[in-house]
Amino acid sequence: MDRLPLEVKRHIFGYCNIQDLAILAQASTALNGLARDYFRHRLHLLSLPFFINAATLVSILRTCDAVVSGSCALHMLLPANETSWVPADLDIYVSCRHMACLSVLLEHNGYLIVRQRAVDAGPYGSSSIRSVVSFANGQRSINVIVSSTVAAVSRGGSGSKSDTQGQNSD
Repeated sequence: MDRLPLEVKRHIFGYCNIQDLAILAQASTALNGLARDYFRHRLHLLSLPFFINAATLVSILRTCDAVVSGSCALHMLLPANETSWVPADLDIYVSCRHMACLSVLLEHNGYLIVRQRAVDAGPYGSSSIRSVVSFANGQRSINVIVSSTVAAVSRGGSGSKSDTQGQNSD
């Protein structure tokens, strides 16, 4: 496999799902390097419609302790060569305590808030989503799902007060 051009290697990896690639990456140091390159390449392709480069998206996610969700996350998990659709927007989950930071960073990258919606938990109060804030730059949109929990994604999933107890507040 060492003699194959990088694009051919990426094409071959494009038939693997995330689980296959994780197993392959554990087989050898060389395959681990190829898998890492492939993930960086996929992340670059995913982020390019929304940001100038993948490093911008990764920096925003790390700074705000946020995660990509929705169709973009699904697109990364599925085999690229068997996924004919392209995500139309980017969904990001962030905790309520990091929303202001995320908003500033998105605005710094040319996005403006175009819509804000509070989420009603309903009669059972089980939603851990506080609100959804939509940003746009004239060409692309980013939906920010704001969690009511300390972390972007709660461990318990119920969004109840007990989900956040015992967690550090940094």
